[in-house]
Amino acid sequence: MKYLILISVSFVLILNVNAQFSREEAIEIIKEDVISPDSLLSKELYSKYDKLIDGDTIYIEYYMGSYVNPFNEAWAFFIDDAPPCMWAHPCRIVFFDANSGDYQIINEDWPPYPFFDDIYQFLEEWEWIIPNELTREEAIEIVINEIIDADSLEYKQLFSRYEQFFYNDTLWMLEGDYYHLYSYYNGWVFFIDDAPIANWAHPSRIVFINAYGGNPYIIEDIWPPYPYFENWNLFLEQWEWITTVDDQSDIHKKSEFSVFPNPCKNFIQLKLKDLKYSEAQISITDLNGQIISSETQYILSELTEIKTTDLQPGMYFIHLTYDGHLLHLEKFLKTD
Repeated sequence: MKYLILISVSFVLILNVNAQFSREEAIEIIKEDVISPDSLLSKELYSKYDKLIDGDTIYIEYYMGSYVNPFNEAWAFFIDDAPPCMWAHPCRIVFFDANSGDYQIINEDWPPYPFFDDIYQFLEEWEWIIPNELTREEAIEIVINEIIDADSLEYKQLFSRYEQFFYNDTLWMLEGDYYHLYSYYNGWVFFIDDAPIANWAHPSRIVFINAYGGNPYIIEDIWPPYPYFENWNLFLEQWEWITTVDDQSDIHKKSEFSVFPNPCKNFIQLKLKDLKYSEAQISITDLNGQIISSETQYILSELTEIKTTDLQPGMYFIHLTYDGHLLHLEKFLKTD
């Protein structure tokens, strides 16, 4: 009888060991039950390679806190719930009980250490569980169909950088401005000229597309990337010109446009040739893109007067939009 009890206890222990959840099984449960497959492409999931034991601690970046493993044995996960955002933003730490399959979720605003301090050390400790990597061609389709809108593509210029950007690569802009690719370890970069028939400065966009998941991060600007002006040939060695706009297109010919007097004091006049008896939107913005005024007018003659009395002295842009498309953008100076 004594030996039978020992054998039974040993058998139970063997069953418990065999019943443990592997890290791969835990990953699938986290994907299915915590993240959900439908939203997996909009998240980033990391799994700590080594199993945690009772008392092991996960430290949060910037000394924002620490979390002690609540189970005897556990797999640890980090979920970034908003990868396109700059930190701080919602994320989660998950402890998964390797014996029972229970898990504890902790809501956070910062990633585990050393996510920022040493990303390479972080990736030695945590596996990045990722979907299939987007090709540049797939990323181009996302930009065209979801960001530009294919219907308005003929009124934009789209450029795609040939090479991927990697963590902490820098995109330099005119006037020394720059953007870091903080949130992505590698991704595709695009430049959209939203008003190619207008003189600079005018609305444009930089788009970073995460190569793992396709999450876009969009930055609005009024200048192109370096060296768009300084060395056009070098720029085209780095960027592929995906779409272009013909300066002689019908819509451009239809709207010969001039602004006078410039500088102005109390008013400016717009010459809108061939837009007579048409409806157009006329907007004024400052150099930062802030809208000062915007109204839709029915054009009754070739000359349209816009009052500028209430404007503070300085430089402004006037936008002419027709049929939903920006036709012209011109700079003017308001004096005392």
